[in-house]
Amino acid sequence: MQDLLNKLKNLGLQFEKASDIAKRKKDAIHLDDVFEGRWVYANNRKIFLIEKVITYGKIIGSKSLKEPKLSPNLFQLFRFNTNPWKTYEEFVFLDTETSSLSIGAGSFIFMAGLCYFTRTGLKILQLILPDIMHEILLLNYLDSFLARFSTIVTYNGKSFDVPIIKSRSLISGASCSIDQLIHLDLLHIARNIWKLRLESRKLSDIEKNILGIVRTDEEIPGWLVPQMYFDYLESGDAKLLKGVAYHNEMDIISVAKLFCLLNTYASEDFKQLKKENMLDTLAIGEILRKGQNYQLAEKVFEIGNFRWDNESIPREYIRKYANVLKRNGNLEKALHFWKIAANAGDVSSCIEISKYYEHKKKDFRESYIFGEKALFLAKKEEQSEKKLAAVKHRLCRIKTKLEKLNE
Repeated sequence: MQDLLNKLKNLGLQFEKASDIAKRKKDAIHLDDVFEGRWVYANNRKIFLIEKVITYGKIIGSKSLKEPKLSPNLFQLFRFNTNPWKTYEEFVFLDTETSSLSIGAGSFIFMAGLCYFTRTGLKILQLILPDIMHEILLLNYLDSFLARFSTIVTYNGKSFDVPIIKSRSLISGASCSIDQLIHLDLLHIARNIWKLRLESRKLSDIEKNILGIVRTDEEIPGWLVPQMYFDYLESGDAKLLKGVAYHNEMDIISVAKLFCLLNTYASEDFKQLKKENMLDTLAIGEILRKGQNYQLAEKVFEIGNFRWDNESIPREYIRKYANVLKRNGNLEKALHFWKIAANAGDVSSCIEISKYYEHKKKDFRESYIFGEKALFLAKKEEQSEKKLAAVKHRLCRIKTKLEKLNE
C-alpha cells in the first residue's frame, strides 16, 4: 500500500493528513468575520443574512437611483389583460447562486439575493448557506420572505432560479409557494425590446449598453461562482465569497434598475419614449401590437416622429405599423405605409396593398400590379411553396375579375 502511495506522489498527486485539514478548519475565516450581517437560527440549523440599503439619490450606472412611481400602463408592456398592481412595494427582485451552472438534481442554492424598494431606498438581502446540511432553513426563510410580495422579478428566472427553488424545496421538504406569485422574467422582454440593435441580451450586455453599469474589480465571472463556493467549504475561508456576494448583489441591483427603466418607458402613455432610441420605441410598439392593444400601439409607433423612409428602420416594422393603422380603421394612412414597406421589398405589404385595391377600391388593375410585385419578391427571397401558391392563386382570381371587366 505504501509503495502505491509513493508512486502516486511521484506522479504529482498531493495528500493531506486529517490533522492538517482539521487545523485549516480551525483557522477558518468565518462569514461574520468578512460580511456585516447576522446569523439566523432555527431547528439546529443556521444561515447567514446580509442586509443593506442603497438610499435614493445614489448614482448607479448612468443615472441616480430614484423612488419609483409605478406606471398604470406597466401591465400593458407585460401583456396582462388587467393591471394586477397598486404600488411598487409589491415587487421583489431575485437572483440565486448555485453549486452548478445547471439545474440538475445535484445542484443546490448556496446564496439567494433579494431586493425591494422602500420609502427610503433599495433594501438588499443576501442569504448565504454555510453548509448543505442547513439548506432547508435557507429555502424556508426564502419562501416566507417572498410571501410578503405579490410579484417576483428575475432575469432568466423562469428557466433557472424558480425551477431550482421548486426542485430543491421538494427534495429537502421545505415549503414552497412561489407558484402563487406573479413572475416577471425580464430576459424575455429585453430580448424583444433590444433585438434590433443588440446582438446579445445577456444581463451583462444590458448593464453595459442600456443601464450604463460598470462593475468593479470585485466582480468574478458567473462560471467561476460554484468553484468559489466549494473552495470556501473546503478551506473555511469566507473571504472567497466576497466576489460571489458582489456578483450576486450587482445582479439583483441591475434587475431592479432594468425594471425601473421599463416602468419609466410605460409612464405617461409611453410618452417618455420620445427620449429613447428609435428602434427601441418601434420594438415596444410591436410588443403592444402583439398584445392586441392597437390604440396604444399606434401612439407608440408615432411617438418618435420617425422618418419612415429611413433605411435603418426594418421594413417589417413599417408594415406592422400599417397593420395597426388598418386595425384602427385608418386604411388610407395604412396604405401610405404599406407602400413605403413595399418599396423596401416587403412581400406582405405588397399583398396587403393588392387586397386593398381589390376589395376596397375595386381597382383590379392596381391590385394585379401589386400582386405581381409580391410574386416577384417572394421568388427572389425563395419563400415557401405555400406562400408562392397563395400569391399565384390571388393573381389568378384578380386576372379573372379583370377579364370579366373587359368583356
